[in-house]
Amino acid sequence: MNRRPAICLVEPCHSHEEVLLPLIDLLHEDYEVHVIAPQSLLDVDLLRRTRHLYTAIPLDWNQRAPRWRRLLCMPGKYRQIRRLVEGIRPELVIFNSTYELPDLLLIAAFFRGVPKAQLIHNFQYFLKPGMRLIYDAFDLNLVISEEVHGYVTGHHPEYRSLEYVLPISFSAFESARATDLPAQPAADPALHLAVFGSAGGHRRNYAGLLNSLAAWSPGDRPPGFVLHLVGELPEDYRSFIRDHHLDPVVQYYDAYVTFEELFRVLHKVDIVLFLIDATVRDCAVYNRYKITGASTLIKGFGKACASSRDFRVDASLVDQCCFYESDRVEELFEAIADGRINPRTVRGLEAHATGKPLFSREAQRDRLLRALKTVRT
Repeated sequence: MNRRPAICLVEPCHSHEEVLLPLIDLLHEDYEVHVIAPQSLLDVDLLRRTRHLYTAIPLDWNQRAPRWRRLLCMPGKYRQIRRLVEGIRPELVIFNSTYELPDLLLIAAFFRGVPKAQLIHNFQYFLKPGMRLIYDAFDLNLVISEEVHGYVTGHHPEYRSLEYVLPISFSAFESARATDLPAQPAADPALHLAVFGSAGGHRRNYAGLLNSLAAWSPGDRPPGFVLHLVGELPEDYRSFIRDHHLDPVVQYYDAYVTFEELFRVLHKVDIVLFLIDATVRDCAVYNRYKITGASTLIKGFGKACASSRDFRVDASLVDQCCFYESDRVEELFEAIADGRINPRTVRGLEAHATGKPLFSREAQRDRLLRALKTVRT
């Protein structure tokens, strides 16, 4: 009996499990997949319930240690990863995240001569002086969006070797979920809107969303929607919701949201909001050099979406999207309250997602396997 070749997926920190699992899903039929990652990441439900697809190899790494201590321990971490890789002898090592310059330099140093690939989450870093040398240290470089791939190779032809894969296949987790998918609910007069992702940092305009909701009034009409904020919401936002009596239309979480719960909400949601406008720090970078996580959820689950016209929506998703101006999310609320956006509208937008070959698991598996075969072992 011929054994499948081995491949190593390395996630050096507690991060990007939502990208790691789709890679496992696309590769496990053709490779013996070994995942090297911190134990805390391997324990996340998304990876824990799919462990039958790969061999888990815990990495000794304390993500919560002070930054100075992590920097001091970083060479030891990559030395440990190299030893683990040598024990496996894979055809290829794929780094799921490569982070900052110290990580990249250590990977280049410790993995010289090892066939390796990286998933680039922030391509703008590789446009800085000297970063082309780091790019060329990898045998294969991939981004995780066809939109980013098209923009980079179109505007920077010197990077025409760049490849991409869409991490949108969650079928392995869906089939292993602890609970069955909810039955199709009875007709719900309210549309369900959702924002997915952390409310911390500057990735989405949560403040603008809540200000719009507080200032908008449906008058004598029912609002016609429920808004789900799916991510750990900071206390100042939770206080704002309570102080402005938004609880009847806003559902939120005050702690980490498991993927079990995230997918439960995602299945019943009608419209996913990107929530990126000109007030968001990286608005000009999204879908040029990096993605927003909403894109992968919309592509993977065929959802309708809503966006500010400030944001460059993926060309593959424009026909699934409705728009509002600038940070005026109240335009979306008003369109729902007066019936211009309704369940029939949503079904029409979702219909555009049906049958797009680019979003199929088979297409992405073939794309990834072809890219891997270009690496000389």
